[in-house]
Amino acid sequence: MNNLIIITICSLFFPVLIRFQGKDAMTIGTAAIIALFSVFMIKTLFAEKRKFALIIIFLTINAGISTVSTPAIFMGPSVRSFFQFVSSLLLFFVIINYYDKAKLEEKNIIIEKLLTIIIILFSIQIIIGILLYYFPEAGHYLTIFTTRTEDMLATPFASGAKRMRCLIAGGEQLGEGITVLMPFVFYKLIKTQKNIYHILLALFTAGVILTATRSSMLLFFAGFILLYFFNRNTADIRIWFVFINIIMMLFFMALIFFPDTLSPVLNRINDFFMVYYKTGSLTAAIDRARVWQKAIDIVLPNISLFGHGMISIYGKKSMQFHNLYLTIFHQIGIVGFFLFFGLLLKIFYYNFISLKFIENKYDKSLAISCLISFSILFINEMKFEFNRMASYQQIMWLLIAIFWLIGSFMHEKYSVNPQPDSTSAF
Repeated sequence: MNNLIIITICSLFFPVLIRFQGKDAMTIGTAAIIALFSVFMIKTLFAEKRKFALIIIFLTINAGISTVSTPAIFMGPSVRSFFQFVSSLLLFFVIINYYDKAKLEEKNIIIEKLLTIIIILFSIQIIIGILLYYFPEAGHYLTIFTTRTEDMLATPFASGAKRMRCLIAGGEQLGEGITVLMPFVFYKLIKTQKNIYHILLALFTAGVILTATRSSMLLFFAGFILLYFFNRNTADIRIWFVFINIIMMLFFMALIFFPDTLSPVLNRINDFFMVYYKTGSLTAAIDRARVWQKAIDIVLPNISLFGHGMISIYGKKSMQFHNLYLTIFHQIGIVGFFLFFGLLLKIFYYNFISLKFIENKYDKSLAISCLISFSILFINEMKFEFNRMASYQQIMWLLIAIFWLIGSFMHEKYSVNPQPDSTSAF
């Protein structure tokens, strides 16, 4: 079972599309999750309790009701989004229920292993993204990962800026993913003090810059400063000296060998200040004023209990709201909204209340990294939504499952009471 989970996780990062009747039906990762869930349910057929079973059942039913209410012309994309959403929940369900029963020390090893796997796989994605950024012709060799409407995997331009992409995400998604995962790279560096994590932290820094995503860069460096502050008495000062030198070296190498690398970043930052000084509007400066106004115009007059389908529709076209909170509220309604964010907030609170009981400095570093990572996700989702693409959504739910395992480990190790009930309402 453990090997099947690892294979499934790997499949998420290399999303070959499965086609049905000439259309993109699902990724190989979605198919792997369905197979994994089926095997897990057969193996645990007579299990008495399964964590978060009810909330996942209710969210699935809610999403199903929402899907059938989609206008006929958009039914196909809505059904695909439904399967993407439900498969993400199923992956979360399997991960927490299979690993949460492990003994304390084994659970610690599992968490470290899962973090290492996801960091390595994400690092590979950044390397692929850098390759595509500087050598766009390489996209011709990666067509196995493209949709039926794409001729090659190409680095896109957005708002006039070149923005790095990879196999699983475009500029904004990739920037968010790098930023959300960075605290765990930081934690690994502190705990192991291995040179590889110096290199990976520098790689993540280069990656977030090449995405030219302003919010991701701001949250990346804000998160880094917070991590340094909370770990200032934990880590050897040599770690900071080496890391700063690596960043400076990369910066000067970029200026010498790739002088245009920083241009998209500087242009987007310049655009932000120009628009802000001209309009005095922060939403306009971050290029969200019009899309958020449209989203509000759609959402508020059409409030419902169970939502309007697993895609967001404006007029006769589908659109992105660039806000997870509005997107979830519109797609799965009032009931789904409270179930969805109730689950996320429960996991966040579960980790937060354990923090004051933790004694081991490395456990505390892991818990802090978890909370900062989760906070970055909550903040950035105000201007984005991680449920756009199958693989990225599934990877985010994998990370949320790891958040839960970290909280569970801390509660068990330090006997944190009271422990929230995770089997009944949720």
